[in-house]
Amino acid sequence: GAVFCDYDNDGDLDLVVNNLNDRPSLLRNDGGNRHNWLGLELVGAGGRPAEGAEVTLWVDGHPLVRSAKRGYGYLSASDGRVLFGLGAAGQVEKLEIRWPSGRVQEVPAPPIRRYLVLREGEAAAPAGYSAPRAPPSGAPPPVALAEPVAEVALDPDWPAHRYYERATALYGQGRYREAMALLQSALSRYPHNTRLHYAAGVTLYSGLGRYGEAAQVLERAVARDSSVVEVARLLGVVQLHRNQPEQAIAAFERALALEPADWDTHYRLGLAHNHLDRGEMAVAAFARAAELAPTEPMPYLHLARAYERLGRGQAAAEALRRFEALQPHKQEIDRYRQAIRANPGHPAAHAKLGLALAEAGRLEEAQQALEQALERGLDEADTRTNLANILLRRGAAEAALRHYRRALAADEDLAEAHYGLGMAHHALAAPAEALAALRRALVLRPDFLRAHINLGVLLEEQNRPGEALDHFRCAVELAPGDARAGSNLVIALARSGRVDEARRELDRATARELDLPLARKTLVRTLMALAGTRAREGGWTAAVARQRQAIELTPAPLQGPLLEQLAEYQSNVP
Repeated sequence: GAVFCDYDNDGDLDLVVNNLNDRPSLLRNDGGNRHNWLGLELVGAGGRPAEGAEVTLWVDGHPLVRSAKRGYGYLSASDGRVLFGLGAAGQVEKLEIRWPSGRVQEVPAPPIRRYLVLREGEAAAPAGYSAPRAPPSGAPPPVALAEPVAEVALDPDWPAHRYYERATALYGQGRYREAMALLQSALSRYPHNTRLHYAAGVTLYSGLGRYGEAAQVLERAVARDSSVVEVARLLGVVQLHRNQPEQAIAAFERALALEPADWDTHYRLGLAHNHLDRGEMAVAAFARAAELAPTEPMPYLHLARAYERLGRGQAAAEALRRFEALQPHKQEIDRYRQAIRANPGHPAAHAKLGLALAEAGRLEEAQQALEQALERGLDEADTRTNLANILLRRGAAEAALRHYRRALAADEDLAEAHYGLGMAHHALAAPAEALAALRRALVLRPDFLRAHINLGVLLEEQNRPGEALDHFRCAVELAPGDARAGSNLVIALARSGRVDEARRELDRATARELDLPLARKTLVRTLMALAGTRAREGGWTAAVARQRQAIELTPAPLQGPLLEQLAEYQSNVP
């Protein structure tokens, strides 16, 4: 059996496992509460159990729903309290509890990062096991704290950087109170050290959730030294979470003056302008963030919302489409990064991260992740082929060639590696080797769509149009909905002078709702050239017919010169 519970009341779930014929194991989570949270202990009327109560929490305009229950696993009763993770949200708008009795109860703006006791029909009260304690007596410490922490003895031999490194290590272990105590001692000795103030701001804000104190510490640091971009940026984040958008904007603009190409600061600046209903300024900030980080989804989401509020529906729809295309890649990348943090030495996670980054177009990072996978022992042919694919996309054809060859030495029947080898040879102007490699890929995998298309392209370059057409036809048969396959077939037919076949293929593609603008343009030019040739030969009727076909394929706003030419041809028809 297993029980989920917040054993130490710190806002993250711990796990107790009852091992068969052995002692139970307590798996204590000492790093899971870096973000904000809210826990609720529900008590029904007359002290009755609250199992079955449904709690809805609103944060940033979105509802989160939890149910009170204890039974999860085999012969086990878990913690019956309701726990919400809030991410970076600094406040909760309201709670709604639907009790098993049918009563609905609302709690506006509850405090966060603590447990509350909610008795049916009564006001919420802080739980005794998580309520803040009284401040210590005596003189206030150099950094004002809302609750006492254990004193850490000063070491007269420690320089400031040693305090910083030790406090950062404690923070990384989730030991926020100890980190803050150490920083408090360090700041009493080094009151002008900006890095120590920054570490204190991070610990107070992200670790302990004490935003007001974090702002004080960071403002003090900025007043002393305004040249550290991290301090100004964090101050803006803290002020934004304190619902102080004007102060946040000032801090973000200070950070951007120091580092103007930081997309995340532009993004947060847009959020601050949104708080003040400054639509155009928000759009400008979000658009700049998207320009600097085109693979990040969140700027596009908020850009879409800002456009919508300004009544710019088409721009909003386009930004939203971009967000929806990027968000799945972002989630996948985050999932594999989390897996790597949990087990840095696991090569498969690095390999999967590399593929996810490549899908998102982040090729440099993808290359690094796949190289990490190979360094950690994942010397599989597939991984080396994927790395070679990325190197080829980045223009490093020689390096890609070496990896393809090593992949094929490990697995000579890997069609993807033969295909990549062919494309690398093509990039290095070795057409005979390129054709041989692509043909080998098709022997191993006759339905390899990309190999058919690119082999056709290479054959056209070698002035072998008949063979090229065969491969383009195979590609269309394999994937009738593939735009590149259809476009290549129409263009190849048109260039071969088989315009009627090209027209039929274009009509079939249109019926499949495929838009082939390049193929259409090529066919129009070919028809116009044929019309001109017939006119010069005196075949005016044939010239008129070809010119009419070209006009039918041309959008109406562009038909003017073609109609003039048609009129000239018609005037010469006997």
